[in-house]
Amino acid sequence: MEATEALKAAQAAATGELRRLAEMKQQELEKRVEEAVNTREATFRTQMDARRRELVKEAEAQLAIHQEQYVRFVEAREKQLQTELTARRAERARLEASIMAEVRIEVATLAQEKGLDVVLARQYISVEGVDITEEVAHKVRGQQ
Repeated sequence: MEATEALKAAQAAATGELRRLAEMKQQELEKRVEEAVNTREATFRTQMDARRRELVKEAEAQLAIHQEQYVRFVEAREKQLQTELTARRAERARLEASIMAEVRIEVATLAQEKGLDVVLARQYISVEGVDITEEVAHKVRGQQ
């Protein structure tokens, strides 16, 4: 029995030693796995940061291109509108000159018909004068 007990004691000691070695091996493996994970995580983070910087750089380049295109568009549109404005102002001046010529002709015609020596333009008032404004306006409108 002594041998059995010694064998059981040796077996228990061997089992304890085996468990201790297994735990040490487990801890060693966990440590290696953690180191591998940390290394991969650091590598991944580095790659992600590089990719992020690359994407930001590309986006900034695209933004600069779009901004320049927009500036060129705005400048072209402004030039186009300025040209249109100049043309419209010239047309307006031409029309005003044409209307004023018609008014002068009608004023001269009416003045001659009525025997008027002087026709006052603007807001001059003469107590004894004859106002032909409405007649001139009527004749000018009638010609259009």
